[in-house]
Amino acid sequence: MIGAIRRGSIWRNTHYILRGANRVGARVSELTGDLKEERLTRKRLAAEDGAKALEEVAKKAVDVRANMARLRALRLAKEAQEARMEISTGNQTNKTKPKRRFS
Repeated sequence: MIGAIRRGSIWRNTHYILRGANRVGARVSELTGDLKEERLTRKRLAAEDGAKALEEVAKKAVDVRANMARLRALRLAKEAQEARMEISTGNQTNKTKPKRRFS
């Protein structure tokens, strides 16, 4: 019986604790009520932590999408500016300065 408690989690083997408590005169209903309350408290806290984690993940995803949109807009603006520069330099004729003649 002691080996069973050492091998696993104390919460997995609560029936051993309850059997021992019955021998010393404790009421099983009191102990099971406390265990149920602790279990419910742990579940409630886990659910709250899970909800917080999901909110954080959702917020980070929104932030990432906003940043990607901002960077995409910057990239497109840069590409448009480069295309305008190519068009404007392509339309210009090569104007060379006339050579000076020394008399």
